[in-house]
Amino acid sequence: MRSILLLATVLTAPALLSAQANPLVGRWAIEYPGGMQIENGVPTPIAATGVLTITSEGDSLIAVLVPGDTSRPTVRMTAPAGNGTKTFVQRSEATMEMGSGTETRTATSTWILTARGDTLSGTVERAIEGLDLP
Repeated sequence: MRSILLLATVLTAPALLSAQANPLVGRWAIEYPGGMQIENGVPTPIAATGVLTITSEGDSLIAVLVPGDTSRPTVRMTAPAGNGTKTFVQRSEATMEMGSGTETRTATSTWILTARGDTLSGTVERAIEGLDLP
């Protein structure tokens, strides 16, 4: 599995958060690995940008990623509420150009996020069904 640094900055801060509000709650402009190109067995991340909005609903955190590239779909992920580092899991279909033609496989992206003040940091680990990525 490949781990890639996730960088983000705050677009806007939620107004008048209570002392117990989760620091991840807010709207973040992010750069993240939007996919993976594999040539001759060497994986290269494809950079993407977007806006990640995280809200707190009951006992969950809801993350909605709107990619800057409008050809990509909006993504919704959840994690248990609470402070500290949180893990969100995204499943999608990956289109693979193989020597024998095009194949579709399940891709799983695990987003591990932490917020401190107006900085969001973390990693995205991506796995594709049937592929052993370094």
